[in-house]
Amino acid sequence: MADKLDQSPKSWTESQVSTWLRSIGVKEQYIEKLYEEETQKVAPLKDLQALCRQFPSDKRKCLPSALFLLTLLFWPEDHDTDRDKETKFEIVQSAVVHLEKGYWSKKKDIPQRKRRIYTHFFLGSGNGLDKFVHKKKFESVTEGFSVSEKRMKWFRGEAWKKPEIAKMLKCVSGWTEDGVVYLEGPQKKKFSVFPLHVRSVPHGNENITFYLGFTFRGPVACNIVVKK
Repeated sequence: MADKLDQSPKSWTESQVSTWLRSIGVKEQYIEKLYEEETQKVAPLKDLQALCRQFPSDKRKCLPSALFLLTLLFWPEDHDTDRDKETKFEIVQSAVVHLEKGYWSKKKDIPQRKRRIYTHFFLGSGNGLDKFVHKKKFESVTEGFSVSEKRMKWFRGEAWKKPEIAKMLKCVSGWTEDGVVYLEGPQKKKFSVFPLHVRSVPHGNENITFYLGFTFRGPVACNIVVKK
């Protein structure tokens, strides 16, 4: 039932809501399925946000899939008021804190060279759920290359410069401070964003632009470019 989202969440019983909440906690692939359904079958963003408000207020009790979903569903819209943006950023930042803790707890015994961050979605220029671009849409950009060649094209930044990418993704602004990347927007608390490639961070304190990816560690900065 919940996996297909074939009825309005408003009509779900308490038992059905509980089933849905458990499903996103135990099945990471559910989140990708949510966006692979045809648009008309996806529950409205506000309904999904309302369901997420039933997560435990103590985010330490939330599973990674639930926290990841919060970073997506509460990402601010361009047309939000400053107050709404700040409220949403606070929800996202709270979720990111606990995603980070869970990530390090899970990865602490894994050698650094084997720690890989998988980016499931990227921030696009649309509204609502349409503002998230699934990673599968990037496959055509490096079509015809071997796996190792594809990785190098993304790592060296060649693939990010393709016009197809610029059309799909939204370029956001931020700055670097002592080697840390920050997102422009939140007013109460600085929002640090992990760089997908650490070597891409400029040495000095600079104003930058980048693409935003969503991972189970939290948002990541891709294709960091110093503003001229």
